[in-house]
Amino acid sequence: AGPHEAAALPVGETPDVIEANILAAQLQRLELTAADEAIRGSRRAGGDSESLAVDYPMPGQVSLQSRNDQQMFRIAAVELQPSFHYSAVPLLSDFVYRAVEARNTSPLALLPGPYSAYVEGVFAGRGQLPLTASGQGLALGFGTESRLRVTRVLEEKQTAIRGGNKQLRYTYRFRLQNFMDRPATVRVWDRLPQTPSEQVTVALVEPGAKLSEDPLYQEIERPRGLLRWDIEVPAGASGAQAKSFAYTFQLEFDKNYDIGALPAELEERMRRDLQSLQERKAM
Repeated sequence: AGPHEAAALPVGETPDVIEANILAAQLQRLELTAADEAIRGSRRAGGDSESLAVDYPMPGQVSLQSRNDQQMFRIAAVELQPSFHYSAVPLLSDFVYRAVEARNTSPLALLPGPYSAYVEGVFAGRGQLPLTASGQGLALGFGTESRLRVTRVLEEKQTAIRGGNKQLRYTYRFRLQNFMDRPATVRVWDRLPQTPSEQVTVALVEPGAKLSEDPLYQEIERPRGLLRWDIEVPAGASGAQAKSFAYTFQLEFDKNYDIGALPAELEERMRRDLQSLQERKAM
């Protein structure tokens, strides 16, 4: 899928899934080592699946037709109290995604598998339900919100030599548009570059807008270089009235050091860290 296609993030995935973050880091490496322009694009890899055997008590008898193909029947109806929000990873896509967070308050474990998502009775797409124990939280995607858009562009790149060190300062601008008749709060995600060496220091110079105060984000995700802004976009904010902000970060390293190498062990470390994050978010 190209950078402007909704398939950049499947409907069933939250924007901070493991592979998306690894992809974001790889794309950032391209941006940092390319000329002064943002390189956009994505290709998402598949993740591992889990399996578990669970017994579900049936309230009564079920009649099945005598035929060879698979048959489906309801074993339970579970009602959860959802919390809806919008999320965007503009490094990967201009689209804004609808997401739901909820806790499995039923006594049943929810096995992993495909699900169909509907919003106000309208089909929104398909996704993969994660393994969810009773009492555990889960996050699900419910497709794109076509009336919200966000873009990310490299606005400025500055290079300076300070003694024996080289400083690179990058400024990225986000622009959010809301074509709805009501305001919307969008979680905008980005990340500081992951450096393969202690010889490279990364500093957030100016966040542009206040970073999210969500306790879980501040405790776990912020220390790992993930940036999240909770931006309220007014109703009808488009064109010249679009919501806009820019943030700046700086890299500093020995002027002879090559920042273009992202070794495989760094990607694996990122994968482990993000796997741990994903598990804790589901608690």
